[in-house]
Amino acid sequence: MPPILDERDKLNNGYHSFNILNRGNMAKAYIAQTPDGQKVFFKQFSSPSVKVEWYPGFKQYQREIRTRIEDSGAAKFCYKWHEQFEACVLKDDGTERPGRFFNQTFEFLEGGYDMEKELEKAKGGLEHMSFFDRVISGRVMMNAIAAIHRAGVVHTDLKPDNLMLVANDNEFIDAKYDVKLIDMDFALQVDKTAPWHGKAGYTGTPGWFSPEHKRDEIPLPTSDVFTCGLILYELLGGEQPLGDVDDKDYLETIESKSTPKPTLLGRMEDLEDPGNSLIVEEIIHRCLDPDPAKRPTAAQVNETLNNEEEEVLRV
Repeated sequence: MPPILDERDKLNNGYHSFNILNRGNMAKAYIAQTPDGQKVFFKQFSSPSVKVEWYPGFKQYQREIRTRIEDSGAAKFCYKWHEQFEACVLKDDGTERPGRFFNQTFEFLEGGYDMEKELEKAKGGLEHMSFFDRVISGRVMMNAIAAIHRAGVVHTDLKPDNLMLVANDNEFIDAKYDVKLIDMDFALQVDKTAPWHGKAGYTGTPGWFSPEHKRDEIPLPTSDVFTCGLILYELLGGEQPLGDVDDKDYLETIESKSTPKPTLLGRMEDLEDPGNSLIVEEIIHRCLDPDPAKRPTAAQVNETLNNEEEEVLRV
């Protein structure tokens, strides 16, 4: 198990000034500084460790995910990767402590906050967050998810905490912020089996799991869409339909198709670019179908929220 780092620690490659942000099951997250003093988001992995058999494959798989993102339009919707390396901690005398561990560093998003805070604000009702702003938030999110899917990547651990909102200063765009997807350490390539398949599980978060996660199946692009459906249901309809469901009943509830269509808190028809409320309610409901083949794509949801190609989306 890697040591917990603090501001006094320094790695053998010069990274220093560690300020811990959270301790996850697979990694600890820090704010840290590079050897030249640049602030970065630093992840220190406990899984995979450098000793597991699929560790080399994991590193290569991650590099391929990065290439797919950076070589596509998805790059603007994801945090930037910096480095991937093994390191050890230095003792006070400058010698290395025993044990090497795996790390990845990413850009540090200054001034951002996550979608969870946006949903907390939305819970206050329309007086705290207008219906127009809710629709804009949904559009921004679905545009980002559609982009990574076009790049051949599945996030697999979508949840409001992993959707960072960063201020947008473009006066010609309605959205007040851009989305940056984070925590993609165990994202998948749609056409290449992960090196940990059959050796470790697929990442996800209770309360935001897709049915595929609960069935121990490989998550698909439409698995991301399922979670987006839960977020949109809450954002535009005022409640998360599975938020109060016990984990043991979660899959059964989804497969029972007992979740009703959402009722939008406002009317798409009243927006400056009028849409169709019934179609939006329908497509959000379809996102939650237990059969991944019956869910819409992220691009289709995005088009519906933007009032485009409605006929294609009718069921």
